[in-house]
Amino acid sequence: MAARTARPGIYISVDIEADGPVPGPYSMISFGASVAGRQDGAVYTAADPERDTF
Repeated sequence: MAARTARPGIYISVDIEADGPVPGPYSMISFGASVAGRQDGAVYTAADPERDTF
């Protein structure tokens, strides 16, 4: 049986922005994620908040 080698850990940073302090009544407006220590592989998207009331 072949010996298994340990792989280095991967750290991922995630950021979510919302347009208010309370989940539910407020919508997510952007989301981003990236792998720590790498310049490639980052993801970012922005969305239009959906609101039923104003």
